[in-house]
Amino acid sequence: TGEGTRCLLKDLSAKSAEISLIGSIAPASYIDPVHQLRLTVRGGQFTGSCVVDRTTGMPTQSRIERSMDMIAHLPDGTEIPQRKDVLTTVTAYLDQPAAPPAAAYAPPSSGVQPATHQTYQPAAWAGGTAAGQSNGVRAAGYP
Repeated sequence: TGEGTRCLLKDLSAKSAEISLIGSIAPASYIDPVHQLRLTVRGGQFTGSCVVDRTTGMPTQSRIERSMDMIAHLPDGTEIPQRKDVLTTVTAYLDQPAAPPAAAYAPPSSGVQPATHQTYQPAAWAGGTAAGQSNGVRAAGYP
């Protein structure tokens, strides 16, 4: 996340702890060989808070905002400045009763038939088989 991360315990109760977060996102670079693109993160910051259940250690509520300044470097030398803002929220409901087992489910009596399962076996194509013994020729729609 970065070098300058600070966490502050804002509230502590018998059931939960609320933690405040603030920090910086360090510069980084990523190369995408498929698209021949280099993405440089120039830096950024984040802030937010997280409420943690003290019994389970699981977060029950979290809201983190991140902002990053970036540059996309295209193969032709073009540079495209970008700003990425991300808001992540998490809400967990730990105090829910257990769901009934799936075996207890009774399908509706409306005459709807259950789905059937069929195995798909792709046909061989020119120069190889569907099992990957190919000379580079692929059927349409296959990677």
